[in-house]
Amino acid sequence: MASGQTARPLAIEGLLERSTEHRALLRALGDLPAGSGGVVAVVGPAGVGKTAVGAMAASLAADDGYRVLRARGAELEQRFAFGVARQLFERLVRSAPPEDREELFADAAAQARAVLDPQLATSEDGGRETQFELLHGLFWFLVHVADRGPLVMVIDDLHWADPGSIAFVGFVARRIQELPALLVVTSREAEPGEHERVIAEFAADPAVTVLHPEPLTEAAVSRLVRERLGRETPAALCQACYGVTAGNPLFLNQLLYALEAEGILASSPEGAAVGTIERVGGRAVKDMVSHRLESFGEPAVALAGAVAVLGGSASLPVAAALADLDEDAAADSADALVRGGFFEQRGELSFVHPIVRAAVYDELAPADRQGRHARAAWVLMTDGAPDEQVASHILAAPDHTGEEWLDVLLRAAAEARRRASLETAAVYLRRALNEPLDQSARVELLRMLGLCEGYSQDLAAGEAHLEEALALATGAAEFGRCSLSLGRLLNVSGETVAAVEAFAAGLDRVAEEEPGLALTIHSDLVGSARLSSSLAKVWREQFAGFCGETLVGSFTLMATAYTAADLVYRDGELDDCAAAAERALSGVDLSPNRPAFYMAVFALLVCERFEAAHRHLTEALRLARGRGTRVTDPVVYCHRALVARVRGDLGAARADVLAGMEASERPNFARRRLIGTQVHCLIEEGALEEADRVLVADGLDALVPDAAFCSDVLAARGRLRLAQGDARAALDDLLVCGRRERVWGPRAMLVPHHWAADAARAYAALGEQDAALALADEAVAVARDFGAPGALGVALHAAGAVRGHDDGFDLLEEAVGHLEASESRLEHARALFELGVTLHARGARKESRERLREARALAADCAAPALVAQVEARLREGGGRLPRLHVSGVQALTEQERRVAELAADEMTNRQIAQELYLTEKTVETHLSNAYRKLMIKSRRELATKLKSA
Repeated sequence: MASGQTARPLAIEGLLERSTEHRALLRALGDLPAGSGGVVAVVGPAGVGKTAVGAMAASLAADDGYRVLRARGAELEQRFAFGVARQLFERLVRSAPPEDREELFADAAAQARAVLDPQLATSEDGGRETQFELLHGLFWFLVHVADRGPLVMVIDDLHWADPGSIAFVGFVARRIQELPALLVVTSREAEPGEHERVIAEFAADPAVTVLHPEPLTEAAVSRLVRERLGRETPAALCQACYGVTAGNPLFLNQLLYALEAEGILASSPEGAAVGTIERVGGRAVKDMVSHRLESFGEPAVALAGAVAVLGGSASLPVAAALADLDEDAAADSADALVRGGFFEQRGELSFVHPIVRAAVYDELAPADRQGRHARAAWVLMTDGAPDEQVASHILAAPDHTGEEWLDVLLRAAAEARRRASLETAAVYLRRALNEPLDQSARVELLRMLGLCEGYSQDLAAGEAHLEEALALATGAAEFGRCSLSLGRLLNVSGETVAAVEAFAAGLDRVAEEEPGLALTIHSDLVGSARLSSSLAKVWREQFAGFCGETLVGSFTLMATAYTAADLVYRDGELDDCAAAAERALSGVDLSPNRPAFYMAVFALLVCERFEAAHRHLTEALRLARGRGTRVTDPVVYCHRALVARVRGDLGAARADVLAGMEASERPNFARRRLIGTQVHCLIEEGALEEADRVLVADGLDALVPDAAFCSDVLAARGRLRLAQGDARAALDDLLVCGRRERVWGPRAMLVPHHWAADAARAYAALGEQDAALALADEAVAVARDFGAPGALGVALHAAGAVRGHDDGFDLLEEAVGHLEASESRLEHARALFELGVTLHARGARKESRERLREARALAADCAAPALVAQVEARLREGGGRLPRLHVSGVQALTEQERRVAELAADEMTNRQIAQELYLTEKTVETHLSNAYRKLMIKSRRELATKLKSA
C-alpha cells in the first residue's frame, strides 16, 4: 500500500459512515502500482448508497493520477450489444490518435474492434466472431490500456447491464489480478437476471472484495436532517425521519426534499412536523415522487416523463421534443427539477437515481407508455440517434407500420450480429416480423433470424424459423439459400439425416437455375452424408454425381478429398490414398471450414501419416488465427487430439481435448469426438469413474444416434465398459460401432477406432471363442491387405490375445515387430505387455521381464499410468526390486505446460501465447518455468529440440 494512503479522509461531500468501504478501496488502489489488480463488488438494496461508493472509488483513483473509466447499466439499454463495455472504452478509442489506436487494437485485441471501433464499417464478414472471441479481444484491449498505467473501471448498476457486458465483467474478473487494474461494480443483490451468477462467483472468490453498504445509523440521519432543515431540528423530528426511512440514504434524501417543499424547518412546531414526516414519509418513494412532481407544474411533469421514457437521461433538445415543449420552457423546468432533487446537476438531463426514474415511469399508463416510446423512436430518428437506441423504443412501442422502422430494426440486428450478440439480433428480427413485409423480404428475415437463434444455441427456434423460411421461399436462389442455412444448422447440432434432407431439397430446386449455388449445396450434401451410415447409399449416389460435375478450384480439391476418404476404406493402395489426401490438402482453396478438409485429414490418419495429418491441422489453426476467426477450432482440435491419441502421445491428446472443449459449446458435434478421445485418455489414467461422468455430462451415456462422430463415442464407451468388467455392454457398443462403420468398406476395422480388436476381446471375455477368433482373424486379413504397420500390429495383438499363451504366441511376437516399426507407441507398449505375460506363462522368465520393462518405460513415455501400474504389478510378482522409473521430459509436462511449450518453441512471445491460449502472461511465465525445469533446459531456444525428440 502506498505510504500515507490509509490516512486519506473521505473526500465525497455528504458521504457518511462509509469508512469500511473507504479502507477497502484504499487497499485495492494501493496494490495497483505493483501490478496487482482486483475486483470490488458493492452489493445492496436500492438506494443504500452503492453509486456513492463507486463515485468514491473514482475520486480516490483520480486523486492518485490513475486513469478512470466509468459506465452504467440502464434498464432501457439492456439490448445494446456490449453497451456497458462500449461505455467504458469508446471515448478512449475515439480520442486516441491513429497510431495509439492501432497499438490498442494490436494482436488479439483486434477482435475488439467489432465492439469498440466506431469507424469499423459493417462488412460481409461481420458477425463471424463468437462472443468468447470478442471477450478475449476486449480483455487484451484492456491489457493494452493497462500497459500505459494503472487503471480503475467503475461500472454502476450491473444488474441492468446487457448480457455481453455481464459476460465481459466475469471474464475480466477472473484475469484482472495480474494487471494494474481495479474493477469496481455496483449491483442490486435481489434483482433477478444474468448478473446474479457473476455476483455469486464474486461472493465465493476470496480474491474479490465484496462490500455491503449498511443503512445509515440514527446519528448519521440526524446529522443530515439538521444540515438540511437547520441545526436546531428537534431530536424527535430526526428520530421520525430515521423511522420512516430505516436509514436508506436515497429515501432520506427524497423525504427531506418533500419536507422542504412542505415548509418544514427546524423552527416548525414539533408535533406538526413529526406528523408531516409520518404522512409524507409513510408513502412509498413512488407515491412521494409523484406527489412532489405535480407541485412543479405540467411542463416539469411532461419533461420528467419524457426523460423517464428515454431511459433516465437525455439531451435537452430531444427531451423537449418528446415532451412537446420549446427548449426555453424545458430548460426552466429542468432547472426546477434539479433544485427539487429529481435531476442531477450536470449537462445532460439525468435522474439522480434509477428508482426516481422508475417512479416517474411507472406513473404512466401502459398505453401511454407505448405511445410515448413510439414518439421517442421518431424523435430520436430525426435527431440522428444510433439505430440500436431507436430500436430499443421500437421494441417498447406498439406494432407500427412504416418502412423507416423496419430499416432501423434490420440495421440494428446487423450491428448486433457484427458485435457477436446474436440473441440481441434475434430480438430485433423477431420484432421486425411484425412490420409489413413482402414475401421475399420475409423469407430472408426468417432465414437470418433462424441462423441467429440457432448459432446462439436456441436450436429449436432457429430450426423452426428456417423451416418457415423454406416453406415460404419461391425463387430457386431463395429456396437454395434457405435449404443451405437449414442444413448447416442441423449439421452443427448433430442432426445429420435431417441436414442431408435439407441439402437434397435445395439441390433439387436450384440445380438448373443456380449452378454455382448448386455446387456449394452439393458439396455440403456429400460431406454430410458421409457422417451417418444410414446415408451410405445417398453418399455413393451424390459422391458420384458431384465428381461427375464440371469442377474448378476448391470443388476439384473437394472431389479429390472425398475420393481419398472413400478409397482408403475400400480397396485403394496405401500410398495412393495418402498421396490423394495430400494433393487435396496442398491446395490453398480447400478451406478448413468444409467437410472435405477433414475427410482428407482422416484419410491420412487411416494411412498412418500422423505427422502430415498433424501438420495440416496445425496449419488450419494458424489460418484461423490469421483470419481473426476461430469457428473451426473445436473441429480442428478434435481431429488433432485423435491423431495424437492414435500415435500414443496422450499428453498432446489431452491438451487438444482441453483446448477443444474450451472452444466449443453443446451441442457442437465436435464435442463427440473430443469426448471420445477424452474417455480413451481417462481409461489410460485408470480414471474410469471420471470417464463415466464425462459421458453423462454430455448425455452420451445412453443411446448414441447414427450421426457425426458418434462412432468415436461408441468405440470409447465400449472400451470403457470392457475396462470396467462389463463385457456384454462393451460388446453391444462395439458391434453397433462396427455395423455403422462397415458400410463404408472393410477397412473400417482399422484405425482409429480399433472396434474390431476390442470386440474380439469382449467376445472372448464372454466365452464366445469362435466369434472372437473369427472377428480377430478377419481384422488381421484386412490389415495385411492394407499394409499399415500400426493397424496390422493391433489386429495381430488382438488375435494373439484371444488365442491364449500357447496358440497366440507367434501372433504376439509378430504384432510387437510391426508395432515397433509404426508410430503407434501406446499400442506397442500394450503388445509388449501382452507378450511379456505370455512369455512368463511359457516359463521364459528372463525374456518376460525384459519385455515387461520395455512396456513399462514406453507406457510411461506415453503418459499411460494405468498400463504402467499393470506392468509393475506383473514385475513385482516375479520378485526383486523394480528399476526406478524416471518420468521426465515431454511426458512429464501437464497438458497446459505442453501447449505453452509448443507455442514458445514456435517462436511466439509470452504475450502471443497468452492471447492464443486465453491465459494471462504471468500464467504463461509459470508454465514455461515448470517446463524448463521438467525438460532440464534453461531457455526457449532448447524447447524445439526437446519437444521433437519426444
